[in-house]
Amino acid sequence: MRTPVVYGTLALLLIMTATSSHAADPASEHDAKLAAFFRAYLDDWFASEPLTATRLGDHRSDDRLDDVSAPARAARVERDRKAQSGLSRAVDPAKLSRDGRIDFEILWGHLNRSIWLAEHFKPFEGDPR
Repeated sequence: MRTPVVYGTLALLLIMTATSSHAADPASEHDAKLAAFFRAYLDDWFASEPLTATRLGDHRSDDRLDDVSAPARAARVERDRKAQSGLSRAVDPAKLSRDGRIDFEILWGHLNRSIWLAEHFKPFEGDPR
């Protein structure tokens, strides 16, 4: 379960990534890789959690609800694990601009938090609501 703070943080990350200037600095290629990775992650995330997509302003899936079944929840955790390992392979934070490194850390932290919450906080198993 994600909190509004996470939504706001990731929305801010999206805005920063989409509006960063990648002009002629040497880190621009690496920042572009991070932006592409993030956009792909968002597409996957929004496809599996349409309510989150709507909350963050992507209205392509407004006609759908989240699948909250156990296999779907497990698939979301696996998606985040794959994203985290893919992020460390796709982008070298040392080669990013300062803004890119901050964006990288925000995304890395989101993935860590999401995985930890899924493994330790299980409302679907203990909350009858």
